[in-house]
Amino acid sequence: AMQKAPAENLLGGRADVLNPSGAGNGHVPRNMRLCWVLADSVEPYIDVVNAADVPTSVAEGVAFNIVWRPGGAFRADTTEIVCLPPGGGASVCDVEDM
Repeated sequence: AMQKAPAENLLGGRADVLNPSGAGNGHVPRNMRLCWVLADSVEPYIDVVNAADVPTSVAEGVAFNIVWRPGGAFRADTTEIVCLPPGGGASVCDVEDM
């Protein structure tokens, strides 16, 4: 009852920190994952899955696919993409749901 710190063998290690079933799981990796979830929940972002296939600029009429995963929230009901010309303005793309 007076022990205020876990035994060293329960602290965990550096191996596979993001995996709760990983070899290095313990108190420290678990707390790191909890902090990651908290930070992740307050700043939305997207992860472009096929980034290498997405052109940095395109001519009118050129079609390409973008695949993305939303993050930084506990749940994303919908996402959408908006294409803007340099300097802003109206959307310059047609978006098709796949």
